[in-house]
Amino acid sequence: MTVRDQIDYELQNIKLPENFERKILHNVKPKKTKWKYQIAVLILCFILGGTTVYAGYVILNKININREMLPDLQPMKKRKQKN
Repeated sequence: MTVRDQIDYELQNIKLPENFERKILHNVKPKKTKWKYQIAVLILCFILGGTTVYAGYVILNKININREMLPDLQPMKKRKQKN
């Protein structure tokens, strides 16, 4: 007898109490989503979305002013301090 045959045989001959199915079905708790978490996630989405849009707006305005592209800045040079 193989393992599969043994398992099939055991499953066919298993005896469960009559109220077993009722106990399982009545013990299942319905899913409850907490409304506080949903509101927190919604607020977080607005904050992240708003900061992303604001960052894009700031970057665009630093590069593109009056529909003209700003040239790159020249590198800074060190100067000796006069005493």
